Amino acid sequence: MIMEPSRDGSFGLKKHAEKAHHTSKLRKIDPEVSTRKLIIFFFLAIIPALLLGYLIIYGAYELASKQKKPQKLYQYYQKDKQDYWQYQEKTRQVILKEEGRKKNLWGSLHKMDQDMEAQKEAMRLQQEQLAAEQQRIHMLLQEFKK
Repeated sequence: MIMEPSRDGSFGLKKHAEKAHHTSKLRKIDPEVSTRKLIIFFFLAIIPALLLGYLIIYGAYELASKQKKPQKLYQYYQKDKQDYWQYQEKTRQVILKEEGRKKNLWGSLHKMDQDMEAQKEAMRLQQEQLAAEQQRIHMLLQEFKK
């Protein structure tokens, strides 16, 4: 848009400035309107901004608390792992104790078996001695009868 100079040489800018000045004079600032605008601004801008700030802070807190949870899970895992190994150790001890009992049982059975063999051998020897004694007594009686 090409503007031609007006008679006073201002390219029409002065006229626009006068119109703008004239309209601003017509518009007087009402204190009630500015208070109303302030209240509207407060409800439409400041309260949502505060709510948004609260949500951002709350979200950051939740994020931070979620990042601590894997640590707790790891601690639970470590505790479960420790409980598992303690259970394994107790089981191993019980198994060893049972094997020891069995070994002792077999050992005692073996010993009882040896004792029985020794008793049988002793009884056989005693019977042989008794038989030999009886035979000797029988021989003595026969000699005595003659």
